[in-house]
Amino acid sequence: MAQDTFNDNSTGDVVITPGSSGSSGGGGGFFSIGGGGGFGGGFGGSSRRRRKKRARARAAALAKAQAEQQARQAAAAAANAEAQALAHRQRVAAFSQAREGRRVQLDAHFAGQAQGLSQALQGEIDAARKRPEYDGSERWQLYQITKARNETEGLIAAKQGALAEYQARAAAFVGPGASADAYAARLSGLATAEQMQQLHRDWEAGYLAFQEARLLEEAIRQLSQRSAALLAEHATQRQLWSEREARWEEQRQYAEQREARVRYKQQAGEDRRLQRLKDAATLTAPVAAAQAGGVLLTQSGAQVALEVATAIQQAIANAAKEVLRVAAIRAGQAISLSVTAMVHSPVLGDGELTSDQRRRRLEGLGVRAELLGVEAGQDLQAIANAGGSARLSTRIKIEHLPGGSGIAVASTGAGIASEVRVRNAAFDPLTETYRLQAETPTGKTIVLGDSAVPAEGRPAGRVLALAPEAAPIGAGVDLRFDDCIVCVPGQPSQYFSFAVPPAGTGIVSGRGQVAGGSWWAAHGAAAGVAMPAQVGSQLRGRTFAGMPAFESAVWRAIAADQALLGQFDELNQRRILSGFPPIAPKATWNGSRQAFELRHTSAAGVGSGLYDLDQLSIHRPSDSQGVLTVVQPFQPWFASSVALAFDPAIVEGQPPRTWTPVVAPGAELLGPTRLPEAPPLPGILPGAPTDPVGPSIEILPGENPGETGAIIPGFGGDTDLPQPGLVNYEPAKPLEVGEYRDLRRRSINDRMDVDHIVSRKAYQYFLSINFPHLQPSDIKELLEAAPSVVIPAEVHRKFSQTYGGRNNRARQIKDASDLRAAVDSNMDALKPGLLEYGFTEDEIESARRQLHELHQQKGLYE
Repeated sequence: MAQDTFNDNSTGDVVITPGSSGSSGGGGGFFSIGGGGGFGGGFGGSSRRRRKKRARARAAALAKAQAEQQARQAAAAAANAEAQALAHRQRVAAFSQAREGRRVQLDAHFAGQAQGLSQALQGEIDAARKRPEYDGSERWQLYQITKARNETEGLIAAKQGALAEYQARAAAFVGPGASADAYAARLSGLATAEQMQQLHRDWEAGYLAFQEARLLEEAIRQLSQRSAALLAEHATQRQLWSEREARWEEQRQYAEQREARVRYKQQAGEDRRLQRLKDAATLTAPVAAAQAGGVLLTQSGAQVALEVATAIQQAIANAAKEVLRVAAIRAGQAISLSVTAMVHSPVLGDGELTSDQRRRRLEGLGVRAELLGVEAGQDLQAIANAGGSARLSTRIKIEHLPGGSGIAVASTGAGIASEVRVRNAAFDPLTETYRLQAETPTGKTIVLGDSAVPAEGRPAGRVLALAPEAAPIGAGVDLRFDDCIVCVPGQPSQYFSFAVPPAGTGIVSGRGQVAGGSWWAAHGAAAGVAMPAQVGSQLRGRTFAGMPAFESAVWRAIAADQALLGQFDELNQRRILSGFPPIAPKATWNGSRQAFELRHTSAAGVGSGLYDLDQLSIHRPSDSQGVLTVVQPFQPWFASSVALAFDPAIVEGQPPRTWTPVVAPGAELLGPTRLPEAPPLPGILPGAPTDPVGPSIEILPGENPGETGAIIPGFGGDTDLPQPGLVNYEPAKPLEVGEYRDLRRRSINDRMDVDHIVSRKAYQYFLSINFPHLQPSDIKELLEAAPSVVIPAEVHRKFSQTYGGRNNRARQIKDASDLRAAVDSNMDALKPGLLEYGFTEDEIESARRQLHELHQQKGLYE
């Protein structure tokens, strides 16, 4: 067991040894007897008594010695304890001083961090920003606010985790923010320097954690304020967007209503047009007219011509021998011959057709079906009920001519089918008529009305039974027939034949393909550019008589869609607006073909999808794919079968302008239109001879982008500088600031608006108040030179404070009273829309600064 020692390494025990305490024998020793010692001379008596007395003396001396020894040891211990206490106090003071100095350093350090906390947080916010992942669920501005708030909330969550860690570390040291006395008191309770050093380290770590926790609490507070501000801003902007969207919804509904009204009017107009076409294609005739002989169908009504059946029957009978003779010559060959009768209108011989004359133009012919040689054994009523066709030996072809109409009776055979549709006329109880509806949009509708045959008065048209001439059907003639056999209850079957529309007549069909913003970018592909669906929505169902008219309508339909028209350059836009195709790049020209062309994917002819948009595409002249369809006119039926007296001015081989039948009734009364008398023109013109003017140089668009050296007036050669602004202007750029006059003439078809900042009315009011001496012409000139900015038309319409009816009188007066504030107010109103459109805040603020500078340059404010 270890022995306890004092500070001087003594144990405090007293050791008593027998014998003399001094070195001299009996002279001055403490226990000497009879000498000068302490017990000398007094201890006489018996030895026993002396022994007791000496024992008591020794015990007293020992006790005294022990007391003195203990006193000395106590004094030494007290001195040692005082020294230790002093050293302890010195160590406590040293650590207290070190704590205070360290605390001051830490306070200064964290105070500096607290001052730069805002900048540090902004740096953390910037570092925490992520790339936009916009899903379109909310407005772009609201999405940006939500995104910033989410980033801020992420920083708050991260700092709250760190705050909990620092608070736990700070709580491990009791009283990290206690006073120096409390710290010294804790130090006083420790004995060694190592314990004090550990206490100091614990305090320093706790104090650091405490300061970090305070800094994090402040950062979280600021971030929470930012998050709350963003939340409030989001709510405010959401309310503003709700109001804007409500206004836009009203505008959209108004636009939809307006478009609906326009569509309704267009549909009503289209319905009227179709009804008029339907009315024009509806021919009315007495139900028994064909039984009486024949009926000539015109738009003005039916004309019962008793000689029609007789003339046709006589023509067929008289030509029978000629037909048999030709058939005998061409034994073994299928032949198709025709004989002719003519319908002549006397009023058509002098001058052009009037509207009344056009209404009396022959549209169809009706005769008894038995005249055309219905094959034996055919029950026409049963065939009509089954929706079938009957076989005829002859069919009738009607062809319009300049002076009348020709009726050709053609035998069926090679090239001419013998099958003719047999149909039942439906009874209409409301009008008590029989109606045969057209099967095609270009077909004719027959209405068979009153059964009484009207008395024939003075006919407006007569049938000319010419000397029959049987001839083979010529090559290239129109072999299309529009005829049918009509069955009416209680009446004999009637055969009707109608004039066929000219070659190239058709109806637009197909849908096309949906065209986007890059539709025209594929015009260089070998497959061409598909017909856009926008064209189909405008032209579908319309009737065209030729490809040129259809192509012009296609380009006008493209011009009606701004999204499609905007994909062409300015010169081609003008051509398209006029119905002309755009000019192709020069490298793709093919001879005289320099414009884009409409081509079919496969060969298309008359009646075979000529106007099918799904079979059409747009090609360059040099493309090898696609078929360029050109509809050739048919050869006339009556070029060789009817002897005509032509006008002397007709050139041989060209179609006649007028004609007169050889034996036309009243032909002796007809003649050319007489012109008024006029003095003859001199053979020599007065004045000096002039040189003929040659053709001017034609500059076409469509040059390749890489080509240079075009001859443009105002641009010099290789060494000369062009005259600025003579030919064209540099297009205005978005957010470009300048004078209104200059920006307006440079902003063409770019979907941009040049907006006065401030408004034109406010600026005009400002000038009239501050410069009352200005003339109206001067004010107009200043308004044209007013500061303006180029902004998207959509942003101008939706966000501007002064667009349309928003620029009321009160706003004009307010803006005119302070132009600088008005500029800022207008730009603040446009800013959300510009940000949503894709402009950056720096670009918007740059435009604002330029507007202020331009106003200052003009002296409008300082």
